[in-house]
Formats: sequence, C-alpha cells, structure tokens
Amino acid sequence: RRLDRELAATRLHDDVLWALHDLHAEAEDRAGARRALERIVAEHPYPQGHRWDDAILRLAEMDVEDGRPRDAIARLEAMLERSEDTTVVGSYTLPAFIEAQLTIARLHRDAGDRDAAARAYRAVYDDFPRSTLRDDALTELGEMQLGAGEREAGCETLLEVALEFEVGRARRRAAERLGV
Repeated sequence: RRLDRELAATRLHDDVLWALHDLHAEAEDRAGARRALERIVAEHPYPQGHRWDDAILRLAEMDVEDGRPRDAIARLEAMLERSEDTTVVGSYTLPAFIEAQLTIARLHRDAGDRDAAARAYRAVYDDFPRSTLRDDALTELGEMQLGAGEREAGCETLLEVALEFEVGRARRRAAERLGV
C-alpha cells in the first residue's frame, strides 16, 4: 500500500497494482484482486499503460468465472474499440486484441449465439491479417458450423483453411475434418 501511494505518479505504478492483484488473489480476496485490476484499467489506460490489456483480459476471465459472460464480452469489445490501424510500418495491434476477439467468438459460441460467434470468428480473420490465430478462428468457425448441421458452410470454411494455410495445427484439423 505504501508503494501504491509512493509510486502512483510513476511508470511503475501499474506493476505495483498488478502485484497488489496477485497478493489479493493469493489471499483468495477476489474483490480486492478485481479492484486492483479495475484500477489498472482506469489509471493506466492504453496506450501508456503496459498492463492495461492484461488487466482487461483477466477481468473478463473473472466475469466468465462469475457466470457473467455478457459482461466479459462487453469488456472485451470496449477494449477492441482501441484497436487502430497505422499508415506507417508497424502496428498498434496488441496481441491481447486478437485474444480478446477470439474469446468473444468462443463466448458467443458457447452461449449458442452462432451468428454473433461467426461474425467474431470472421473478425479475427479479417481484422488481424498478420495474426497466427487466423487459421484457428476459421477452423473453429467451420467446426461450429458443422456441429450446427450447416454442412455446406462448414465444409466451405474448413476448405478455406486447408487451401490458404500451408501448415499448422488448425490446418491439419481442418484437413482431417474434410477427409483430405
């Protein structure tokens, strides 16, 4: 707590709050852990806060653990609103953005909202062209479609994975489901 006060105006403060989160979590003080994470999000926002995205992902996990997947989706969608493109070489895309989008797809899928899940899976593929999770997203989409009895759509999606991606676990899974 002393470090929290003394380092509040420094670049180390979000690290202090993360350590405070860890201490609360270890003491099984879920409310205290959540408060520390909420402070990281509020006091050290993107792009300056280097634990901002981790805090949001953890808060979303806690929302799901608490039986509030809709809160998790809303939290992750708000985080994704910060994603931006650049015209210079490089990217403002944090790895957490891709993880957040894929988590949103899975939460919608698990809640039975296949349309929202399909849009979210496609967003991983469309919005993050350099992500290594693009093939995973399409494979999960194809598997979801097949599981829902949408044979034609599922096969088309899995074929897209098999044709576009040369290697990878998701590509192998897609090819196996297609029998090729």
